[in-house]
Parts: sequence; C-alpha cells; structure tokens
Amino acid sequence: MTRTILVIEDDSGILDNTLELLRYEKYYAIGARSGIEGLQRAREYMPDLIISDIMMPEMDGYQLLHELRNDSTTATIPLIFLTARTDHQSVRQGMILGADDYLTKPVTGKEMLAAVRAQLDKHSNFEFQRLRQYTNQLVQKVENERRQIANLLRHDVIQELTGIRITLEISKQLPAHSQQSIAIDVQKRVETLLNEVDQLSLDLWPNILEHIGLLPGLLWQINRFSQRLLFKSISSIQGWNKLYRTP
Repeated sequence: MTRTILVIEDDSGILDNTLELLRYEKYYAIGARSGIEGLQRAREYMPDLIISDIMMPEMDGYQLLHELRNDSTTATIPLIFLTARTDHQSVRQGMILGADDYLTKPVTGKEMLAAVRAQLDKHSNFEFQRLRQYTNQLVQKVENERRQIANLLRHDVIQELTGIRITLEISKQLPAHSQQSIAIDVQKRVETLLNEVDQLSLDLWPNILEHIGLLPGLLWQINRFSQRLLFKSISSIQGWNKLYRTP
C-alpha cells in the first residue's frame, strides 16, 4: 500500500527536492507552501506522515502542530520537524508539543528516508495495537450482548412459555366455561410475548436499515426509543397517582 506523506515548506527549492526524493521512493508525496495550507491538506488527505518546517509566515510549525494535535482526526498523524533551528530550546519546544522527530537542515537524503521509515513503522505498530484493542473491545461487547439476549430469552420468554404450557395443562381439568376464560387470558399473554420478541428482533437488527439507510434508520431508532421512554414515564406517573390517590 502506498503511503501518503505531506511536506510543508515555504522554501520552494527544499520543498521540490524533498517531494522528488519521496516520490522516487514510491511514496505519494503532497506539498504545501505554508502552515495554513498544510493544515488544510492534512485534514483533506489524512496523510500517514507529515514533514514540516518551523519558521513559516502566518502559521509557524509550532502553531501547526498545536492545531493538528488538538483535532481528533489528525491528532495521531506522526510529524517530523525539518528546520535550521538547532538550539536546544527549539528542539524541546517541538517535542513538548508532540513532534515525533526533529531533523536539522541541511539533511541528507539517507537521513531523511531513515527518519521517514522509522516513523511510518512506529505508526503502523501503533495503529496495529489500537486495532487489536478495538477488536478485543468489540468481541467483549458482542459476548456481553449475547449473554444479555440469552438471559432475556431464559428469564422472560422461556419462563412465560412454561407458564402458558402449565396453564393449558391445568385448564384441561376445568369446566368448559373456565377453559374459555383461560384461553382468552393465554391469547393475551401470547400476544404480549410476541410483541416482546418482535421488539427484541428490532433492537438487534431493524429491518428498516435495509430500506432507508443508516442515518434515517438511526433517527427512527432514536424516535422509537424516545417514545418508549415517554410511555414508561407516563405509566410510572399513573402508577404513583393510583397509589397515592386520596379517596
């Protein structure tokens, strides 16, 4: 897979030479001639690595790095400073802000490529570890949901079906008029159970997603849950009113 590298440099000669070197090494290299343009291109292209000068007009490298690190979409993109500023304070300031490496001008092509490879490998390992963490979290979430569904089926559905079966077996020994009354009660319980199973099915995978898309489906789900919460709140209030109603 071709890696994308963004080079931000206001010196046209250095920018062109750096882009040529990276492209020769089969990287997809993009250039920007100012910090503001570089920030825009970083958000547009989401590069795998950024190489940036520090001393630039309007927005210097420090300001650029600050903006990148405070944007969740670009916060993890590794950045190498390429600058003529070699004093200890400048290097420390860049590292404190979150720079991943610091190259001083003039730099050889060999040094440049070694730093690029090191940061790309480091970032790949970081992304791999983060992906593995997300995968573990997803597996745990799936297991928790499966456990919740199993408990729901066991405690609600199976127990209710067992109760209905026992009721039907007992009704066989009762008079006809009693059997009719029990049959009506069982029918209501079965309808309630069917509604609960249907709600469970909708919670797991709403069929509406296949017809109207993700965003409208999510809005439908939000509205659906809001109505259910409102219904529960009204039922609770009515229950309290009945409980404390004065004669």
